[in-house]
Amino acid sequence: MAPFDSVLLLREYGDEDLVRDLAQLLVDTVPEQVDAVTNAVSAGDGAALRKAAHKLRGSIVAFGMPGAVECARQLEAMGAAGDLTGADALSRQLVAEVQSLRESASAWLTAGENRDLER
Repeated sequence: MAPFDSVLLLREYGDEDLVRDLAQLLVDTVPEQVDAVTNAVSAGDGAALRKAAHKLRGSIVAFGMPGAVECARQLEAMGAAGDLTGADALSRQLVAEVQSLRESASAWLTAGENRDLER
């Protein structure tokens, strides 16, 4: 599981404020999106899974986590096909990876706030 990689994002976007905004957006919005995926899988609702996985994939694609993005893509395809066979295990994998990303983004934001306070 790859953690939040601020160096990669700073290299990609060249703007620390933008990277902070992306990290904060991730921290703020991912829990609801993860819940939508897991609820759709639990309910066996393919249409809801397709929508939720698509939204979550869009939220994480910029963070350099190809495995998580592929899990979300597969869940989206399962939802579109209406065949959720294996979706439970795949969603657990996705949730674990996204939680790791979110936690490391939150830690990075907190460390930045602490550095700002020390100045």
